[in-house]
Amino acid sequence: MKELRFSSYKLKCVATMGVFDGIHKGHIYLLEKLKKEANLHKLPSLVITFWPDPERLLKRNFLGYITNLEQKKKIFSDLGIDYILILKTNKSLLLLEGEKFLERIFRRIEIKSLVVGEDFSFGYKAKAGLSALAVLSSYKKFKLIVVKKKRIREEPVSSSLIRNLINKGEFRKAETLLGRKFVIWMRVIPGKGLGKKIGFPTLNLKNEGFVLPSRGIYAVKILNEKEYVGVCNIGFKPTVSKKNILSVEVHILNLDRSWGKKRVKMIFLEKIRKEKKFSDIESLKKAIQRDIEFTLTRYRV
Repeated sequence: MKELRFSSYKLKCVATMGVFDGIHKGHIYLLEKLKKEANLHKLPSLVITFWPDPERLLKRNFLGYITNLEQKKKIFSDLGIDYILILKTNKSLLLLEGEKFLERIFRRIEIKSLVVGEDFSFGYKAKAGLSALAVLSSYKKFKLIVVKKKRIREEPVSSSLIRNLINKGEFRKAETLLGRKFVIWMRVIPGKGLGKKIGFPTLNLKNEGFVLPSRGIYAVKILNEKEYVGVCNIGFKPTVSKKNILSVEVHILNLDRSWGKKRVKMIFLEKIRKEKKFSDIESLKKAIQRDIEFTLTRYRV
């Protein structure tokens, strides 16, 4: 898959446009339609997408990404997409009216067919929709293909639904809609060594914009050259800290050496319990040991 640069591209293609956060089963259904149409016309397929997600800039309560840009590129490539055009989401782009936004795109791309979802909207405050696209298709002479939402058990698949499921700890439901595991990437940062002092050394992690489950203790899988299982805490660490600063840390259970990596790729498996303030350190240590035994019993590697 090739990445187009906005300032230098010129392409005749069959295209689609959208954020595609998570590239879930609904997106994949649409992308299969895209590839089929591209093959019909013997033209390359193009995905026009946006980064960062416009919702991150527009919504205060945005939960976070399901996939980062690097993951999205890899998934698009694995799905057999020929080209990707990434539009940088900034104030000037968000202020463009629908017609001006599309004119900017069509200035350099000759689109034979445009494949979009039935809820597709674009332009300033997402005011423009399918009717505006239909008008444009009539004078730009391209075919507009509208794909209905994919439904699983009568429920429409959407990125917002998947984010909410992840946030609530309903990982299996989220993975059913995604069609794969939800993998979060986090950066290892320096910590105070409190876990090591009580016998459970942890990696302190910085979230880089992903949607997180709510506060609690989770069984997780860590992906590296080999797989590890671990216990992850998301919360305020009320037993050892008085600061209400959300932190993420993971104790890797079968790690036989120091981590030595700058990043962690992690899969949430199951919520073990809610975060709790214990009366003393010994009670905390016993609870952590129970969390470890639970995880090893259910997810031994």
